[in-house]
Amino acid sequence: MFSTRSNGNLMLTAIVVLLFGMSSMSFAKEGKEAKEEKKFDKKDLPTAVTAAFQKAFPKAMIKGVDKEMKDSTLYYEIESVDGKTERSFLYLPDGTVFETEEGIEASMLPASVKATISTDYPQGKIKKAEKITRGTSTEYEIKVVAGKEKTEVVLDSSGKVIKTEKAGVKNEKDEKDEDQDKD
Repeated sequence: MFSTRSNGNLMLTAIVVLLFGMSSMSFAKEGKEAKEEKKFDKKDLPTAVTAAFQKAFPKAMIKGVDKEMKDSTLYYEIESVDGKTERSFLYLPDGTVFETEEGIEASMLPASVKATISTDYPQGKIKKAEKITRGTSTEYEIKVVAGKEKTEVVLDSSGKVIKTEKAGVKNEKDEKDEDQDKD
């Protein structure tokens, strides 16, 4: 009937088909999960998160929501606008605010932050400023344009530079941090 060689080929073919089928299911599952993440809507926010946001900012309009994992912790993100003020929040599932990013005018920056920017970027103009608060820690994310060069600078309240990134260029540490944030 079948020779040993054809039995080996038959077995190899069966293994290849099995592996291909398993990998196809894996890709289908990943695609489904990606679609599920995109469908996240404000009705999917935990009640505690929605209640905390509405209590703190009753007149704010929600522009977008999302959920994300950072360092094995689930956060819910709310992007909002309140009058002319844009804010982004990361909430824990129980409604506790973990992080707030708030767009501010350059004139609202602490003098120490302005001094560092003017010293480090004497020809630069501040195009965007955000105040980032995590607990009692406050940082400022500044987008500076000097000629054709765009730079994003993160400083602490004392004006000390924490991170610098050229527009479109990321350093290796930042890429690793972003990859971990996605996991």
